[in-house]
Amino acid sequence: MATFIENDFGTESAYHLVYQSFFFEILFFILSIHYLYLLFAKKLYRHLLRTIFHLAFIVILIGALITRYYGIEGSMYLNPHEKTSHFFTQQYFIQINTQQQSFSVPFFLNAFSQPSTIILDPEEHLILQVIDSFFQKNGLQTSGYIDVNLLYRHQTLNQKPLRFFYPLSLQQYSESQTLQSPIGEIKINFMPQKIQLPFSLKLDSFVLSLYAGSQSPSMYESFLTLIDSQQKEHKIHLYMNHTFSQEGYKFFQTSYDSTGGSILSVNYDPGTLPTYIGYFLLFSGMLLTLSHKQSRFQTLLRQIKKGQTLLLWLLCPILLLTPLKASLNTEYKQFLMQDLKTAKQDFKRLNTQGRSGRMQPLNTLNIDILHKISLQNHIEGLDADSVIFGIITHPRLWRNVPLIAVKNPMLRDEISKNNKNKLFTFHQFFDSQGYKLSKNLQKARMVPAAKRNIYENELIKVDERLQIFAMVAKGELLRILPPSKNPHNSRWLTLKDFAKEDYLPLQKQISELFSASFARDIIKIEQIMKEWRTYNQQNSPLSQFDIEIEIFYNQIDIFPKLTFAYFFLSICALIFAFYTTFYQNKSSTITRIQTGIQIFAFLLWILHTIGLILRSYISGHAPFSDTYESLLYISYSNLFILFFFRKYPFVIAAGSLLGGIFLFVAHLNHIDPEITNLVPVLKSFWLSIHVSIITASYGFFGTGALLGLLTLILFFLHSTQHPLKKTILQLSYINEVALILGLFLLTTGNFLGGIWANESWGRYWGWDPKESWAFVCMMIYAAILHFRLLKPRHYPYYFSLLSLLAFSSILMTYFGVNFYLAGKHSYAKGDPIPLPSWIYLVAFSFILLWAFSFKKRHLQ
Repeated sequence: MATFIENDFGTESAYHLVYQSFFFEILFFILSIHYLYLLFAKKLYRHLLRTIFHLAFIVILIGALITRYYGIEGSMYLNPHEKTSHFFTQQYFIQINTQQQSFSVPFFLNAFSQPSTIILDPEEHLILQVIDSFFQKNGLQTSGYIDVNLLYRHQTLNQKPLRFFYPLSLQQYSESQTLQSPIGEIKINFMPQKIQLPFSLKLDSFVLSLYAGSQSPSMYESFLTLIDSQQKEHKIHLYMNHTFSQEGYKFFQTSYDSTGGSILSVNYDPGTLPTYIGYFLLFSGMLLTLSHKQSRFQTLLRQIKKGQTLLLWLLCPILLLTPLKASLNTEYKQFLMQDLKTAKQDFKRLNTQGRSGRMQPLNTLNIDILHKISLQNHIEGLDADSVIFGIITHPRLWRNVPLIAVKNPMLRDEISKNNKNKLFTFHQFFDSQGYKLSKNLQKARMVPAAKRNIYENELIKVDERLQIFAMVAKGELLRILPPSKNPHNSRWLTLKDFAKEDYLPLQKQISELFSASFARDIIKIEQIMKEWRTYNQQNSPLSQFDIEIEIFYNQIDIFPKLTFAYFFLSICALIFAFYTTFYQNKSSTITRIQTGIQIFAFLLWILHTIGLILRSYISGHAPFSDTYESLLYISYSNLFILFFFRKYPFVIAAGSLLGGIFLFVAHLNHIDPEITNLVPVLKSFWLSIHVSIITASYGFFGTGALLGLLTLILFFLHSTQHPLKKTILQLSYINEVALILGLFLLTTGNFLGGIWANESWGRYWGWDPKESWAFVCMMIYAAILHFRLLKPRHYPYYFSLLSLLAFSSILMTYFGVNFYLAGKHSYAKGDPIPLPSWIYLVAFSFILLWAFSFKKRHLQ
């Protein structure tokens, strides 16, 4: 509930109504008391491992309680060469200063703020009244104001309400309003509280490092001088994910301002030590629980080993070829495909600067551009390098080539009623009256992104494709030419930009390239491309090896191919699983096929591994920094469970099917596969550990959900003629093992994420929507795994049903938070997308399966 409040009304509203409310504290207090009661009532203290594991949560809650009441968070602003000995809290206060005393009243301005009266001093009859407030949310930003009156002995001191705006800039922190009263001058303001430090900091210098050849920040660094309470000076080097502490205060490099100043986050948290102790107990308890012979996990493994079934993995090469209607003449296509073969080798190896500032081979950008324009990788048999080269050198011709993708049927009819294809020429979007989409496009852009329908979203996307095509044709998109001055740390130039540069040889070559392409002078084109490549690579941070690796990664295009291979594998494994369930067949032929397919399946896993390694090398970071990469890794993690239960075809079917589904989703048009630079805060070792463990847990939960689905199907097929009790119980045991592993990974990943957050910006838990939903997932799966303690009848049936339904919380955590809710976990966040209609069909199918299988929930 709080995450939706935050999305609609702002973080302040969610904190006021839920996270900072008294009932939220009472809820956790009741849960803790109940938790301790069960610990003693069920005599869990007799088992040391269970005691360590469950007691860890109490220790963590104690640390959180200390942080809540005694911790302080704020920001410190350092100007160059100036000493500063204070910082400002994040929380805003209404501050009243009289000549005798001062008052600070915390006030959460939010969408639900109500008028209130606060008695400041009963003896002096000094009263503060908040009579009105205004609050609005624009995207992730919030703003507003409050109107207050100050009363002394029931007389209002101000002639009209005092208005204070929120939020304030640093320059406004010193502003206040002054009132005259019988007790002297009174100053009042609404701002963060100023906290004095027992030491001072001086900013000697601030260094902003950029990614090579771009304006994108790579690292923030502050070189400081610390003057302690004994006036001794200490040199401090502070940068992203590298902190320092002094007298209980911890400092984090957060940002900077345009004047060369540095902005630090400050955290005073006496609850960190007990929280970290709780984390240690939790991790230790989980590891010991997995290995102890009497644990539930080991008991389930023994139950699984009692029954053995055959494993069959099948494989079939899958090739997808999409024929396209030709509209370019054969001679010109021959020119692009064959005659320019040598020149294109130099063309695609030119270094270019992407939109995020990342340096990459032009081949990568060409593929991205063609896919964005046409949603295809080839046009009339031409690859991306040929198409982009053709558009640059012969734009008039390509304006008449069907190239612009339009998916919406209604929009296709508006453009051209006679065109039944999904690709349109650039000229088809214009008529004698101008741009055909202009009127409807203006209306669509006025609709909030979350409320746009399918037609409006497609209209905006088509316009973007037209703009990209036009920019390529005008030479405004490909930044392939380094500037003549400071090429390593500047924004690279397009062909159009370079005309303004004072470098005549290349300006002449640009003109010669167009002439040679029109005349189809192959030798001249090859000469120009070689000279461009030489100049280009002399000023590029990329090595030749880096370029060849990225082009190789682009050419093999491994992940789309693995998608269909996994789907086919899952179908074959599922057919075989049902066959061996109803018909026992242990022929030598099946055994030989099983051995061969296992080897090939292992090769598929190796290919997936190689793909991830290549992407990691190219990007320079672990492959889960955005939506596309995390989907690749979740798909990869689904294969882990196959190594644990490779003898069970139902498990193979579930793991490979889910792996294929996540790869399929990764290649939908809503997901951008572009490799980008990391923002500075993500350049941390903890990112790799935190995200890899959490996304691996999604694989186990997904496999558990599909195993639950398959178990429900077996319940429906179960009869006296075809008893399936043994198979159902085996799948239930495997499912429970998968959920245990998933829950342990999710818990570990979340708390390691807390350590990362605490080391990066001083707060290990901030009730961000992603954090909140991760906590919800932990509670749901913990409840499911403890469901057996209630000793319910028909436990295998209900457990399978719950494991299937619970996966919806994982989908909400990953897709729902990323695409629908606003929060600080915005690294993988995209525009809101419409809910696909097939989701309702899938939900209805699950309801039907539940209805039909419910009657056969008895295993007798």
